[in-house]
Amino acid sequence: MEQRALILIEGHRANGPLYVRAAQRLGLCPITLSADPTQYDYLAAEKLEAIQVDSGNLDALIRECSRLSVRYDIAGIT
Repeated sequence: MEQRALILIEGHRANGPLYVRAAQRLGLCPITLSADPTQYDYLAAEKLEAIQVDSGNLDALIRECSRLSVRYDIAGIT
């Protein structure tokens, strides 16, 4: 069975870690899509998957989510 993932678009320094912990409690793998993932210190500190993508480009986001759907069962996108 594929691992389930929660896709987070552009994390937030204050709320991002809360979303990550909630996803993990639910058994989901949190994956952040961001134009600049390095701006979110908690991603590197917790060794979380972060993918650089133009978050202002809907087609780019759809392509990345489609690519991720090969490896993960996507439970949600926020």
